[in-house]
Amino acid sequence: MPSKRGRRRAVDALLVELCTGDAVEARVDARDADDLAAAARFHRIAPLAHVRLREARPDLAAGLRGDRDRARMHHLRVCATVAGLAGVLDGLEWLVFKGPVLSQVAHPVPGLRSYNDLDLLVAPDRLRETCSRLYEAGWRAVFDTDLLRGPELPGELALIGAAGLWLDLHWSVVLAQSSRRRSPVSTDELVERRVPVGLGGVTVATFDPADSLLHVCHHAALTGAKRLLHLLDADRLARRVEDWDEVVRRARAWHIQAELALVLGRARRLLVTPVPPDLNRRLGLSAGFGLRPG
Repeated sequence: MPSKRGRRRAVDALLVELCTGDAVEARVDARDADDLAAAARFHRIAPLAHVRLREARPDLAAGLRGDRDRARMHHLRVCATVAGLAGVLDGLEWLVFKGPVLSQVAHPVPGLRSYNDLDLLVAPDRLRETCSRLYEAGWRAVFDTDLLRGPELPGELALIGAAGLWLDLHWSVVLAQSSRRRSPVSTDELVERRVPVGLGGVTVATFDPADSLLHVCHHAALTGAKRLLHLLDADRLARRVEDWDEVVRRARAWHIQAELALVLGRARRLLVTPVPPDLNRRLGLSAGFGLRPG
């Protein structure tokens, strides 16, 4: 009989298989279904785990069906909201990023990626008009007024709609002022490089593939890059990159070479993410960082 540690390793290995799409092997006992569900939720891949397990291991998938249904309904709700915002913000330059876009275009099963809020990005000089239109449409700001008086001006404003959906309106993708000094990411350049994406029956704008990968890796590194969902995001976006020289150039401009290497290194080891073997050297990093050949 496998030890508790052995059973935990089997659960961990299965979660990685679910992310890579490998054939599911019956190494996890049904008695570990609760542990599997807890681990899948920690790694924020519970909806994906349900879909990947429901035929091969229905005994393990059963407890995750609710996660799948909630993720699907939330994504549909957010997409409907985006469709409404397309009219509210008509004529302005704005981008959708993070949750709904990653769920739609960078997840193994579209519409089932776990996320909570809707994130929009506008240029700083369009923030006032954007807020005005959102207020007229029924959105309300949710923040502590002390934030505006403190030394760290946040790069986003939280709003809530009539239906209770949270919207993070960004004028910068780097939230803390001190971090913006270390990572000077130009919002104007992100907006200028925007590409179209279909959400909620309308076409809106989002980051181009290189910016998407860099932002996901930067965000994941700041949170420790310990959840499989973040590594899966990086994996799927890395597979869409056509010009790694441009990724390197922008990583250097953003001063996030180490963050990029850390996240892609972990993704490569766990998910076999295709990364140029000399990326460390091109980023100006030593072999001590996450990327290693092979």
